[in-house]
Amino acid sequence: MATISQSPELATIDNNTVDQAVGLCYFDLETETLIEIDKLPDMFLSVEPEGAAIRKFYMVMSPVDIVTWVQLFIISNDYNATTYSIKVIISEEEPPISAFSILPSYNSYRIDNPPMGEFLSVWLLIENISKVNEIVNIGLTLNYE
Repeated sequence: MATISQSPELATIDNNTVDQAVGLCYFDLETETLIEIDKLPDMFLSVEPEGAAIRKFYMVMSPVDIVTWVQLFIISNDYNATTYSIKVIISEEEPPISAFSILPSYNSYRIDNPPMGEFLSVWLLIENISKVNEIVNIGLTLNYE
């Protein structure tokens, strides 16, 4: 069994952590580092047919750029909306599934005055609302000023 000596909470954020002022990352247990999703060729999040899963990501702010606000959008096409529901919440603690129930599918989430050189926990609830298991493309867009 591998011993994890580092956690995302202990990660050092520097100019190389994200390419822009804000980036979306995941914590790689193998390298024990935050890796920006844009640097990955493909990322797959699996969910059983008619199942649901909560996945954790990290919105990382550059230590040198001041950001007034940041908003994460989930983008989908009409076909995906009949197959999967994806909802996002940005919160320090993992929200219960009931917290997602009031949100529409493919919602967006905005944070004003995010902390410079820090990260915020991003929680995605992915629900397979069909009885099939297939691969769909979902887009995540970060807007900020």
